[in-house]
Amino acid sequence: MEIWLDDLRITDTIETATSVFTQKQVINFAISGGDENRLHLDIDYAKNRPPFRKRIVHGELIATRMSALGAERIGYGPILLQTSTKTLFRAPVCVGEIFTCHYEVTEIKNCNNKYGTVCFATKLFFVESKKIIAYGERELIMLWKPF
Repeated sequence: MEIWLDDLRITDTIETATSVFTQKQVINFAISGGDENRLHLDIDYAKNRPPFRKRIVHGELIATRMSALGAERIGYGPILLQTSTKTLFRAPVCVGEIFTCHYEVTEIKNCNNKYGTVCFATKLFFVESKKIIAYGERELIMLWKPF
């Protein structure tokens, strides 16, 4: 079910599906993005590098997934475009760890008869421990529900 601009009110929350990264996704991101840091790709190198001592997922790949999880839950029809993103990282994500994202509407502005801007506070966290991985803000231009 899609969530349109007129469905949202300040303090409304949206919970996304759970997600997990595979090693293949991390490798593909490293190659396509050009960030082939061994901390993301080499298990032997990573296990000897404090503070994580294991391979970690790229921060930008995590930020991209935060946006994608929200878009999948809201629906691609109501979203015209994402205009702003801010992500602050608090914990690493490793391949195979399950996480989810929480969106909360903080502001609705610049509305006209076609669309408006919705500001969300976002929080990405591990499903099992509830430990926060990252938090931030997303600004989306969203459409009103069609008649």
